Amino acid sequence: MSEIAGIDDNAFATEVCNLAQILVIHFGDSDDIGTKVQKARTFLDLPVVTRSEALRTMNEFSWKKSLHIQNTSAGFRRKPAFTQPLGKVGLVNLGNSCFMNSALRALFCSTDFKQAILNDTSKVDSSKIMTTRLRETFNGLATPRLSIIKPSALYKVLPDWLNDGHQQDAAEFTKILFSRLEDEDPISKKALASFHGVVVNQIKCNTCGTVSSNKEDFYDLTIPLPRSESADLQSIVDIFPSTEELNEENNNKYFCDNCKSLQAAKRVN
Repeated sequence: MSEIAGIDDNAFATEVCNLAQILVIHFGDSDDIGTKVQKARTFLDLPVVTRSEALRTMNEFSWKKSLHIQNTSAGFRRKPAFTQPLGKVGLVNLGNSCFMNSALRALFCSTDFKQAILNDTSKVDSSKIMTTRLRETFNGLATPRLSIIKPSALYKVLPDWLNDGHQQDAAEFTKILFSRLEDEDPISKKALASFHGVVVNQIKCNTCGTVSSNKEDFYDLTIPLPRSESADLQSIVDIFPSTEELNEENNNKYFCDNCKSLQAAKRVN
């Protein structure tokens, strides 16, 4: 702005000032640029641009059409639809609800899960309240004309201890969500298929060699993170299978049905 006064072409200086003022309205006046522009106008004796003139100029250009500028008593403000060109919709933090918002954002990025929820056309009823509220939230996230949505309705149907305004765990929220979806709607079970897995636990008796096994369904795995500075996802998942010695030293001997007594054994999952 300090160099505008040195411009000999008055028309060009006017255009620069006008552009600077539009940018201030567009991006905000965090560095007090608006005041500097006004000082340059005064120094060069340039006409003052009224609010209505600035608004009209901004709306004349195609690059401004999607910004949805509104004129208020406090000055020009961008409507939330400013982010429309990006096609991304934000989630309002309801007060320490970032644990829920981050989980919802990740789930929305899962194409199969998202489509299964959005394509669920079953009628709304009280027995499917979690499924309904999640579908409503996803519908909002899938609406480009919106800039932000408040997932209040979904937040309210969470257990009281999970929506009490305190920080909570995203993984815990996901477990509760999946459990409720699975209980409420058969269609939701199809949506959860993307996350479903089975862990096989095997115990082999060191005395007779008998192997017993059982299966456990899961939707998430708790796995340790390596101490190295970086690691790829596959290497982290490979850490999950573990071996545990069941013996007297560890005070956890295994009761073998074949031996009919406590025996040392090895557990693998």
